[in-house]
Amino acid sequence: MRTGELDVQASLVRWLVISGWSVQRNTHVEAHRRGEWLHVEVQGYPAGPAAVPPSLHARTWFAGGLLKALQLRQRFPDDGVAIGLPDFPCYRSLLEGVEDTFWAMRLQVLLVCRQGEIEQWRRRSLSG
Repeated sequence: MRTGELDVQASLVRWLVISGWSVQRNTHVEAHRRGEWLHVEVQGYPAGPAAVPPSLHARTWFAGGLLKALQLRQRFPDDGVAIGLPDFPCYRSLLEGVEDTFWAMRLQVLLVCRQGEIEQWRRRSLSG
């Protein structure tokens, strides 16, 4: 998923390979390392009609990525499942609104920064 000059999927694949994972691209990114599997649904930051705010497009893409990540969790209950997103404020805001649910569903988040570095998003608070 290309986001301006940032190719989110290529950055994630590069990071996984450097981290020792064997990677293949399917409908999502599949990575294998020492008997462990990680399935990553990658989303970008869509460009749309000028009349629609980018944050609205991001909500739609986030929702679609979340659905795919939940489907991966269902299909691969014992494997790691993550969603890969570009590191933009709108995605961080959306994540903050569902962080406890992500944690409960054992979903990881990999944020791709503008220079291509990867941040593993961490749970910031404990609600309830």
